[in-house]
Amino acid sequence: MPRGTRHVITGTLSWDDRRSIHRIDVEGGGFWFVSMPRAAVALLGRRVTVDGVRTGFNILDDVAVMATDATDDATERP
Repeated sequence: MPRGTRHVITGTLSWDDRRSIHRIDVEGGGFWFVSMPRAAVALLGRRVTVDGVRTGFNILDDVAVMATDATDDATERP
């Protein structure tokens, strides 16, 4: 996978304290580091799909993120 290529990755979003960057843990044991705003904290622990450009071995930049896990918003409404 050469640098500069676009990738779509699905996995669980977490925060890597050691590297101070978001991390996507994918099924099968791999992971990607993704540059995204700290506002993504609302998605931590959720299954997400990111679309971004590979800029390093396992680094994606310029990402678009979408939550892909099911949530039940009806429980939050009165």
